[in-house]
Amino acid sequence: MESSPPPPPPTITVQVKFGGRTIPVEVPAAATAADLKRLLQPLTNVLPRGQRLICKGKVLADAASLSSMQVVNGSKVMLMASQGLHQGDGPITKNSSVPAPSTRRASNVKEAQIQKSDTNVSKIRPERWKATGIIALSDSSLKVTDSNFLTLLLN
Repeated sequence: MESSPPPPPPTITVQVKFGGRTIPVEVPAAATAADLKRLLQPLTNVLPRGQRLICKGKVLADAASLSSMQVVNGSKVMLMASQGLHQGDGPITKNSSVPAPSTRRASNVKEAQIQKSDTNVSKIRPERWKATGIIALSDSSLKVTDSNFLTLLLN
């Protein structure tokens, strides 16, 4: 009499939200949150110690089973990655070739402020030199100076 192999353990599919995308992950029904984190590492490039899994507003404890935390087939779990705990090139997120408009606008404003401050500094610099008696030329790229250089600057 042949005995049939034991049936495979039941599995559930969990929908993990990370980096603007949803990753379906199939795990054994008796798996723990730590097991799920190990499965997510190659998919997200985030080390398990840098992962925080949240389901139904609660952080999943590593040692507890998914079923004890009411994670069932089709549950949505959010993955939060700690900064600096990535392997390789960092987390795998949605590819974006163009920066967000708000980022682009902020960088243009910052560049304009830098250019404006550079012109203000060059106008104020001689006044500051006269007031303090200290001439700061470290960012002037000077190679050689004339002996009358200081008298010309302060006049």
